[in-house]
Amino acid sequence: MTEQSSHRKAIRSDDRGKTTLVLLGIGHAHLHVLREWRRRPLPNARLICLNNFGDSAYSGMLPGVLAGMYEPRQMKIDLASACRVAGAELIVGQVAAVDLPRRTLQLDSGQLVPFDLLSINVGSVPKQDEMQCDDRVVPIKPMQTFVERMRAAMSDWRERQSSSEFHLTIVGGGAGGTELAFCLPNFVQRELRVEPNQLRTTLVHGHDQLGAGTRESTRQLAERLLRSRGVDLRLGQHAERIEQGRLMLSTGQTLAADLIVWATGAASPPLLGRFDLPRDDHGFLLTDRTLRSVSGSPIFAVGDCGSIEDRDPPKAGVYAVRQGPVLWENLSRLAAGNQKLREFEPQGDFLKLFNTGDGRALMEYRWLTRHARWCWWLKDWIDRRFVARHQAS
Repeated sequence: MTEQSSHRKAIRSDDRGKTTLVLLGIGHAHLHVLREWRRRPLPNARLICLNNFGDSAYSGMLPGVLAGMYEPRQMKIDLASACRVAGAELIVGQVAAVDLPRRTLQLDSGQLVPFDLLSINVGSVPKQDEMQCDDRVVPIKPMQTFVERMRAAMSDWRERQSSSEFHLTIVGGGAGGTELAFCLPNFVQRELRVEPNQLRTTLVHGHDQLGAGTRESTRQLAERLLRSRGVDLRLGQHAERIEQGRLMLSTGQTLAADLIVWATGAASPPLLGRFDLPRDDHGFLLTDRTLRSVSGSPIFAVGDCGSIEDRDPPKAGVYAVRQGPVLWENLSRLAAGNQKLREFEPQGDFLKLFNTGDGRALMEYRWLTRHARWCWWLKDWIDRRFVARHQAS
């Protein structure tokens, strides 16, 4: 018997043969599983939550934090408390190696975490680019540390400051990048104590219009609102490289860049490459409609990191939230020995709300587009309700 298998056996015998369910990454779908476990834990089973951080950040409230509408703590869910109340075990660490035949995860600390059932909800990362290695570039993820990383980057600017103007560039004009363009200038002005006329904000987007997946009326209104605030929209242009504090664009133009926030489309996180499981052309774990790996292993992938064979919905948090109940039901069935699993049916359309950082929100629902204070009240109610639902009580 190898040392690894001996250690794994010892962990299981200590727990008297219970089925071990491991949630890797505590995103939106896994928060639902943790909440359901608190209400009705599976018989003869144990739950392990494995996450890089001791909290889970709710992405929907990050723009509000940047706009000064929330404190950073308000967007975070304390996983230690949530797991304690639910009777689950929280392990904070990163996966360094995966042994699928032995069903074991090895952490960077050397600790081995065995599983009988595994669900992966580790999200995505902005599309990788060598420019992200530049100290002027701050990727939007991980969101748990975004505010701290922004402050560190702006602190560096103070040391090398050569003019009274601060040049902020956002790369990526999807839903996330668009909200950042509305809300991030407020954060920069507060942190650097600069006047609005001292801040130059530019949004660079490779497509001709903002907000993929939104209606024409919504895209046009978002562009009009941003331009009215002085945001320089560079649409249909790609960021290519950084040279001596300037961002070079595909058109040959250059931009002064004191700070670049990287918010491009979703890419597969490197962690998924450690799993010897089928993946799609973009590196995301390939699942069937039950959210289970097409390999047939007792492994699920949900949220951004999963790709549903033949019917994959866009990478958006709303789908991860909707996957939560299906995932919980299927994990419960497998733990009970029932192989008949429920299929996930992604909705064709959903309510979209973008915080515009001024006490209002831009809303799209079906044929309706509105920018109003009541839209912000609706978004605020939805976001606060989500976080409160998953906090320990």
